[in-house]
Amino acid sequence: MAELTIIVPTYNESSNVGPLVSKLTKVLSNFSWEVIFVDDDAPDDTQGMVRNIAQPDHRVRLMRRSGGKGLTRTVVEGMLSTNAAFIAVMDADHPHDERILPVLLDIIAFAPEKLRIGEVLFCMVETSGVSVHLGTLWLAHREFGQDFMLSQTIATLVAMTSHYALNNEFTYQDRKRRGLDWLTGLLSFYAVCGLGVIANVGVAGSLFLREGWLIAAFAGTVVGVMGNYIASKSITWGSR
Repeated sequence: MAELTIIVPTYNESSNVGPLVSKLTKVLSNFSWEVIFVDDDAPDDTQGMVRNIAQPDHRVRLMRRSGGKGLTRTVVEGMLSTNAAFIAVMDADHPHDERILPVLLDIIAFAPEKLRIGEVLFCMVETSGVSVHLGTLWLAHREFGQDFMLSQTIATLVAMTSHYALNNEFTYQDRKRRGLDWLTGLLSFYAVCGLGVIANVGVAGSLFLREGWLIAAFAGTVVGVMGNYIASKSITWGSR
């Protein structure tokens, strides 16, 4: 059974199938994986291209949909067709960097415990902060020419503030902090997430020269989110 399944919705993507499989084969050489191309009955030769590649490679699968187009349905049907422990969704025309996949798998493999519903909700809220983090990093590093490590630190602190506000509003709404208590909670969040910041910046710094600023920042952010959850659950909102 594959450890990772990549769901790829397709429609008129015949020219992109082969290059995408080649990229996945290269970056996932140390993992058990499969890719499922879920095609919305496109009139081009997407299905034929997938079948040709799948014939000698059992990791490549084709699903043909004929019940109407729709990205959500396509992705859900693909997910329902696999028993893999982890699922990723990618577009066929290469807008997503496939090199992030092994980084995420390594991070999950070293997580202290299996993810539960609470962690999933926390991560869903924290995901909105990724855009804040990357946007701040881009401005500091790319636009204003600041050192990457300094820019990553600034972006991490800005994102932490965003994370705290959103989680106080949604994830921990039954223990919501208000008024002056909101500010003391923010300071508590900064304090207990210090290790997460160190891990974030450390992981990003170690990957920067080898993988580039975007993947380095993304990996650092994921590690930081894990640290933030553990700390904030037990201290910032834990005693309320």
